[in-house]
Amino acid sequence: MAVVWSGAASDRDNGILLARVHENGTLEAVSSATDGAAGFGILRGARAADAFEVGSATYVAVASGAAGGGILLVRVHGNGTLEPAGSAVHGTRGFDALSVANDVAVFGMGGNTYAVVTSYGKSVGTDDPHLVDVDYEPVNAGGGIQLVRVHENGALEPAGSAADGARGFDALNRARAIVTFEVGGGTYAMTATWYPDSGIQLARVHGNGALEAVASATDGSAAAPAFSYPPPPPPPLRRRPPRPHRAPRSARSTAPATPTRSEWATARTH
Repeated sequence: MAVVWSGAASDRDNGILLARVHENGTLEAVSSATDGAAGFGILRGARAADAFEVGSATYVAVASGAAGGGILLVRVHGNGTLEPAGSAVHGTRGFDALSVANDVAVFGMGGNTYAVVTSYGKSVGTDDPHLVDVDYEPVNAGGGIQLVRVHENGALEPAGSAADGARGFDALNRARAIVTFEVGGGTYAMTATWYPDSGIQLARVHGNGALEAVASATDGSAAAPAFSYPPPPPPPLRRRPPRPHRAPRSARSTAPATPTRSEWATARTH
């Protein structure tokens, strides 16, 4: 039986939890790691995690939003123990789109393994209580996505990036969630952005790591007329008109009804 692991990130506990998923659906806590303990860093404000395999090694990539933002690669051993592997922090070693990292998705392309990370890019401590970090000074105020090459030994290498407002990318402000998929032989990344843009950005990922803006849609645009945040108010409730008042049965008149003309005629013939 194959062992299925589930990795979860927590921005409140500043760490990750590894759970074993049994065939009957039950979850068993196996191990955990928190920021600043046992050599683990870049877990403060952990927001998202994605598990994958490179060669014979199993890893979990964790996106963290506090302390500038970054990504941590964690090696998962067969017995469930966790070991810090590679890491990258916004503004170092060519990583320029990891500011307040929010989400991460790992995929394979051309025999290589990549992780794509969303960058919220917004000054923390302003209007999002989940991103409060008084030690952080904002570097990028626009948001974006970072493409990272993941090597088998756990090393992380910047491959490409895109920022909101540059090179045709117009819907990456406050980037939150991201997914990757293939269509017609091409690899794409779809990013969802938060209010006020409330939109999506489609990017093509090329084999050399370049990111190309393909399409976008924002709230209220012709391409996305159904998008709305905040949501519109619900329609008013349709209430049935009140029934006319009727006197209680005991209070109703018991007098005989007035005979009709035909009843009078019948009575006179007898």
